[in-house]
Amino acid sequence: VGSGIYIAAEFFPADIPLQIVTLVACVCTCIILLFFQQPSSTSPRWIPFLYALVMSLLPIGLLIHAVEQGGASRWGTPSVDEVAAMKETQTSFIGLFACICVLLSFAIKLKLSAIARQHAQKRRGQPSRAGTVRYGYSSARQRKTTSNTSSAKWNRQVAGMGGEWMPVMGNVSVFVAMGLSLVLNLRLTEGSNTSIFALAPILLLLNEDILLLKGLGDKQRYFPLAVTVAVYLAMNSSIHLMEMVRQGQNQVLGFTHWTFTLKNTAAIVFTFPSHYLFSAFLWDGLRRSDMSLLCATPLNVPPLFLADVSGARWLAGVAIIEAVVQYFVSRHIHIAGLKRV
Repeated sequence: VGSGIYIAAEFFPADIPLQIVTLVACVCTCIILLFFQQPSSTSPRWIPFLYALVMSLLPIGLLIHAVEQGGASRWGTPSVDEVAAMKETQTSFIGLFACICVLLSFAIKLKLSAIARQHAQKRRGQPSRAGTVRYGYSSARQRKTTSNTSSAKWNRQVAGMGGEWMPVMGNVSVFVAMGLSLVLNLRLTEGSNTSIFALAPILLLLNEDILLLKGLGDKQRYFPLAVTVAVYLAMNSSIHLMEMVRQGQNQVLGFTHWTFTLKNTAAIVFTFPSHYLFSAFLWDGLRRSDMSLLCATPLNVPPLFLADVSGARWLAGVAIIEAVVQYFVSRHIHIAGLKRV
């Protein structure tokens, strides 16, 4: 409650509706985290409803801000400072919910890992250490054991309820956090190419579920990261290319519209084979022939020197690094397989 009051008063000092939304979102998030850390017999029933409430507060807060912004414009044209203050308020609200979603997805990832570890111990026939209490241990040790026992009961109860809602909640949190982070990136850095390398690791918190990501296991956990980086750089390069053509920068460089567009479009397309090979390798882990890498990797050299769009050069550089990593990892897997044979 204290953290919610502080955040509401610090970021939205003159906006009471957003203060209420922020306070409720922070309190519900703290309760969800408390249920994860100190589980009880009824906490699995309340977590989905609290999570739905937190997620519903995001569009409600944005709608309230839009109504307030529209109401302010009715009374006259707002000044530059007022427009900047409204935009800053909206950016702060989006950043707050991005942090909340990352926090929830991380907590869900830890809880799912604990449940999976407990199931693995049962399959191996190992006794769970959560239920053993030995005579002569200190009271702190006994309290820790009791906490572990309640956590194990909580995990069994979640598994008995099906447990499908936890991975779905985690994946929704990751997608919302990634989307909000991209919005903040567009507002604060105007779509920087390098920012995706800091935002893409959020996708490592994704889980396999029955609704959104059915085939995403631990072996494919780097696949969404690589695909997101490639897609973001390709889209960003295409957008910047159209902006450069619209502003007439091709004439400054001495190219016509068609020549400039075809040259940079070809530079972007030349990087696709390497990204495809690396993404397929991350998905199935199968070793490709060296000839495919040998044919695809040199295609990334011309974009490094001929592309006028910085995103295309980043795309080519990342593709070359991915090709080198794929070659050495595949070679290591091949040698390890030969040693076992």
